[in-house]
Amino acid sequence: FFHGLESGCGGRKHTFLEEHYDDVVCVDMHMSLLNLRKRNGILRNVLANALTTAPWNLYAWSVQCSLTGCLQCQEEELRRTNPSNGVLVGSSWGGA
Repeated sequence: FFHGLESGCGGRKHTFLEEHYDDVVCVDMHMSLLNLRKRNGILRNVLANALTTAPWNLYAWSVQCSLTGCLQCQEEELRRTNPSNGVLVGSSWGGA
């Protein structure tokens, strides 16, 4: 299960899937809009890129960095998973 922007492992959708299906895996993509502790968070990337990116590109570049980081988390999980074992579920940001 690839979660959405502000949800994560242990969230409502992940919990629902675990209650109704066997062997559910939730990938923590370390994502948040405002939480600076999340390494792929958008605000964290805005602050990290503020001095190195043109102001008119700052938000778009930061969102791209966040998305790229989340996709790397997803790719790592997909490499560890047998493609014939189950179904991939992505919610909102996690489905992008």
